[in-house]
Amino acid sequence: MAEKNFYIGFASAGAISAGAYSAGVLDFLILALDEWAKERKEDDHQVVIPVFSGASAGSITSAIGMLAAAREKKPNLKPGEAEHYLQTLYDCWVSGPDLNVSGYVAGTLLSLSDLEDDEVFSLLNSRLLDDIAEQAFKDLAGLKREAPAYFPQRVHLYMTQTNTRGVPYRIKFDGGKDSGYHMLCHADRAHYVIEGLGTASFVSKWADADQAFLPLNADALKTPTVGGTLPSVWKDYSQHTLASGAFPIGLKARFFDVSKDHYEKRRWPSSIEADYLDKVQPDWPDASTGDNNYSYTAIDGGVINNHPFEYTRYSLMKDYPERNERNPEYADRTVIMVNPFPEPPDFASDQEAKKYDLLTILLRLFPTLLNQNRFKFEEMVLALDDETASRWLISPRRYVGEALQKHGIACGLLGGFGGFVDRAFREHDYELGRKNCQDFLSRWFGVDSGNKHVSTKNITLPQLQSGLPSNEGKAPIIPLYGKARDPVAVRPWPRISKRKVRDIAEMAELRLKKLVPKLLSKHLNGPKWFAVRSLFALANIKDTVYYACLADLTRRDQCTDFKDLTDPQRKVLAACMNPSYDYLTPNGIAEDTGLAIAVVNDVIRELLKKKLLYKFRGVINRKELYTYEPRGKFYDTNPKYK
Repeated sequence: MAEKNFYIGFASAGAISAGAYSAGVLDFLILALDEWAKERKEDDHQVVIPVFSGASAGSITSAIGMLAAAREKKPNLKPGEAEHYLQTLYDCWVSGPDLNVSGYVAGTLLSLSDLEDDEVFSLLNSRLLDDIAEQAFKDLAGLKREAPAYFPQRVHLYMTQTNTRGVPYRIKFDGGKDSGYHMLCHADRAHYVIEGLGTASFVSKWADADQAFLPLNADALKTPTVGGTLPSVWKDYSQHTLASGAFPIGLKARFFDVSKDHYEKRRWPSSIEADYLDKVQPDWPDASTGDNNYSYTAIDGGVINNHPFEYTRYSLMKDYPERNERNPEYADRTVIMVNPFPEPPDFASDQEAKKYDLLTILLRLFPTLLNQNRFKFEEMVLALDDETASRWLISPRRYVGEALQKHGIACGLLGGFGGFVDRAFREHDYELGRKNCQDFLSRWFGVDSGNKHVSTKNITLPQLQSGLPSNEGKAPIIPLYGKARDPVAVRPWPRISKRKVRDIAEMAELRLKKLVPKLLSKHLNGPKWFAVRSLFALANIKDTVYYACLADLTRRDQCTDFKDLTDPQRKVLAACMNPSYDYLTPNGIAEDTGLAIAVVNDVIRELLKKKLLYKFRGVINRKELYTYEPRGKFYDTNPKYK
């Protein structure tokens, strides 16, 4: 009997610290595949993962996770830790990156070791990430290599990057040598082919023809000698991985010097006919045409392409450019997209939308460009079709009993950086990722029972009992057996104390007071340097960081000091913690929270009784003003208020 294969592409979106969630999803997916491999008989279908892709944090999850999946599984579970299967992936996301506590390696994101260098490269200490990456590859190299049947002999990996230099292109028109329309493309990606990961066969007409870096062989990842470093090819691999996650300003950009062949022999994930796409070539300036090297600096791939779905989809195509089969009765390949941020982007209130002064527009500019780059019309339309079996999405869903909670992930605060505040947040999200993946495989991930590419074995969805909705009656693509059937538990919603927030604020102040003068001294001198440094010395960095963090923690019910408040009470209290203003009026609070003014006034009275708000009256305008803790001077004739 001919072997039946079902192909899966794994695409992991950008997430910053919420990469802990994506890592948990992949952790359980690999466990389920290993358990299915033990149960699978010769006439059962084989699941094969021939391509991974990632943006930002998703690149780290994909790049490390695929290597960890092909090594010996030796999880070292310590008391209190989240359940996990891929130890190195867990260490990279949960044990490693933290703002003020060392874990997997020495140092934190707020430590000062990187400021010993001549240049300042990032607000946070990115040296920690280099150390984590190097330790992870050393740990992987020390594990016995396996060759699971769910990996092919050649696995493709795409990691999106934002190329700050850009690649020049020109649309030529009649009218002479220099005529045409000139453009710079800043959307870049690193394409790797990893050989020897598995034993399955897979041919990708699109990805195999796409220019990639020199292939890496899994056997070549060996433990360095004592005091030695990683081989240069794996060092480059780790640097491209970190480049994809180099959040602008916050984390260090990465410099690369590559061959121009990577751009002149590039395939584009586009439905335009291949003959036309082959004509798309860079238009290098004359001064550089004789040099085959191209240098550039890369930052976070999520700035331009946070959802690398298309690279995975085109790599999976059976007969490019023909699209993948979408009908669940015939589909034999699909993409699983992991998106840790299911919460919608901020949508301005009517009141905010009416503001268009210069500063407001400047502040809106970056979020506007970021949101537009992440808007993918075609994927949105296809996702509306419940019968499309060629694409699936896993995103955070947290239940208490059968009640869906407003906030899914604990790492979602502070725009995604909040998971670095405390390890408990990352532990929770890693577990939630594993739980959501188990629910997805058990309840949703299936095709029609008549699909010839899967074996039903008299199993249908849902595989595990649950009162939650399911894709009932479908044949599971990954049947759950062994340890994959053990219910995954998720720990209670994690919270931290105000004291912990204050500690982080103090460390942030220490770092910034050393970083900013060092940075400015490179670009200013004389009176300018003295004036700017004097102004910076007067800035209250500690309180600004403290109240910004505390406000978001309060809003999301992640502070132990305010865990018994109602949702409207948390919203009002968080608004009054906002460091942008010393005091707020009831109307200002209503504008910030979106609550009706009557509700705001009721909540203010409740919080005053709990002694969580302070009330003052303006000296000149006699307005009623509120704040969480007295800030500034309430008797000022012109206090900073909204």
